[in-house]
Amino acid sequence: DLDPVALLEAHLAIGWEFEVEVVIDAPIATVARCLPRTLGRLEEIDEATTRLVGSTSNPAMYVEQLAASPADFRIVRGDEVSAAASRLGARLLAASQPR
Repeated sequence: DLDPVALLEAHLAIGWEFEVEVVIDAPIATVARCLPRTLGRLEEIDEATTRLVGSTSNPAMYVEQLAASPADFRIVRGDEVSAAASRLGARLLAASQPR
């Protein structure tokens, strides 16, 4: 019953230099369909909320993948990922302004 792909993806989600914890406002089944397993381990908080715990060496890429999810989320641990989210948010806001 060993799933080598799932095992590889789980190992790719840990051990990087920047630890991350994110709370996502969506059920775990929805989150599992929207985010790659390489971002980290999903934990059910309650029926409507999921915790994502992982690590990354590329905070900008991590945030871009989070932003692709249709659910709202909060970065509760990971200063580098929070900073990357702020930079991405500023870029997106600037892109929405008329020139």
